[in-house]
Amino acid sequence: MNIGTKISAPISVNLELTDQCNLGCFFCFSSRNISSQQYPTLSSEERYENLVQILHFLKEAGVLEVRFFGGEFSLVRNWRQLMEYAHKLGFFISFVSNGTLFHNEDVALFKQVGITECSISLHGKRDVHDQVTKRPGSFDKAVGFIKALQREHIDVAVPFTPTPVNLPFFEEFVVLMSRDHHIETIGMNRLYKDDGSYGQLSLSDYIDIFKLLHKIRVKYNIPVNFLDSFPRCLVPMRYWPYMMYCAQGIAFAQVNAFGDVKNCSSVHVSLGNLFQQDMKSIWDIELRDFRKLNHLPLSCRLCPIYCGGGCIATRTMESNFVPDEFISMPEEESLIEAIKITAKNYLKKWLFQSLSFIRHQDNSHIQQEIPECPIMKRKYRLRKEDENSYIGLFDNRGILFLDQDAVDILRMLNGSNSLQDISKKKKYVHNKG
Repeated sequence: MNIGTKISAPISVNLELTDQCNLGCFFCFSSRNISSQQYPTLSSEERYENLVQILHFLKEAGVLEVRFFGGEFSLVRNWRQLMEYAHKLGFFISFVSNGTLFHNEDVALFKQVGITECSISLHGKRDVHDQVTKRPGSFDKAVGFIKALQREHIDVAVPFTPTPVNLPFFEEFVVLMSRDHHIETIGMNRLYKDDGSYGQLSLSDYIDIFKLLHKIRVKYNIPVNFLDSFPRCLVPMRYWPYMMYCAQGIAFAQVNAFGDVKNCSSVHVSLGNLFQQDMKSIWDIELRDFRKLNHLPLSCRLCPIYCGGGCIATRTMESNFVPDEFISMPEEESLIEAIKITAKNYLKKWLFQSLSFIRHQDNSHIQQEIPECPIMKRKYRLRKEDENSYIGLFDNRGILFLDQDAVDILRMLNGSNSLQDISKKKKYVHNKG
């Protein structure tokens, strides 16, 4: 039986400085002021003071990364001071933006606070993107800023939200961004439900999207991925390597300027407030039922290729902890149906692992040379979870769960210890123990 992983606090947090945006993307909650309706107005000084205190709350909880987020976070007057403050507190820092409001000198600040990667949202080539955002010139502004970031060797990822308006031009857009603008990371998000005024995407539409990702990878050798969680059992196995997982409620959270904590950026339901309750308590108590997966059908809880049950925000953004729009509610699935689906998924997993093993064997001759005195060049942050368990967040690479031995070895990878030195020291520690 699957169960959600429990860690003491989120590793990464989207810090929502504001829910307002200067663009008018018709599919975004910011353009309809959904979130701001439930909050009072804050002055710039009050917002800044709140966010500074929230940064301290996150630091105390052991959060390792803060991602500046919105709406459009650069609308907030004191965002630069907040970013510097977050850097002084020792966070890894990144951001998600539409890239239209920055100045070139802001890139120097990003370098100063150690930013190595960020995301700039684009939703098509120039005419399509400007149609989606309802702001002529927004594409050129964003692309101009991307070039400024690239000149300082800051990696830029481009997330794309598919709609009936821009999806027909996605292939052309990807080729443009890769070849003309040297973007190496392009990903597809999901289109969440609203009032239906802009049209929805069906399951067959998404299967066509996965086919399109495959075509782009094969034809152009551009590694496009699907960024949001999706039920893997509904997708042909050949497309599984292009699908990401969602860490919401496990390693990731979102916190707004009022201190409200959410497990998912796209739902409007708060788990609790940091000005009333500490993050570790919220993360433990409010997510217990979520980790038991009782909001999912039995076939998901038994599934060997577990994907988290898809995305909880696709049915509605007004409630929390429901299955993906394309799988059954728990009460809709019979025991016989659950058994059939589970058996089929076990077969799929076996086939996928078998094919993966064959591909690994084909590449087994490839070896990577290890220097005599290895060094860990990638920046990282560690958080101790318990007596012999650590969480490591590695710059531009992701999360690893480590034991004490792995941490000891990691700390020795400083360029002054040879492989023989490392081996001897670890043997001494074990013998002494």
